[in-house]
Amino acid sequence: RSLAFDIVLRTEGEDAVPLEIPELKDLALAVQRLERSAALGRKREQEMRAAFAEEAETAARKQGISPNAAAAIREALTTAPE
Repeated sequence: RSLAFDIVLRTEGEDAVPLEIPELKDLALAVQRLERSAALGRKREQEMRAAFAEEAETAARKQGISPNAAAAIREALTTAPE
């Protein structure tokens, strides 16, 4: 992130320096890696939420909660907070 920030700062303002090919390549790779990492994190979070929701729903049904209430619990647990 700091590399991307430094490069972008150098291309703006009075003292702007044009990007060179190696810098542009490094910036593109950095952004790509950041995006991939963020996507992987979101995917892992969704998988964990789904597994936890499944366990919670199963436990709730064993305790005698209605199927509708168990489904509502599952929905609440699988929905990511905003």
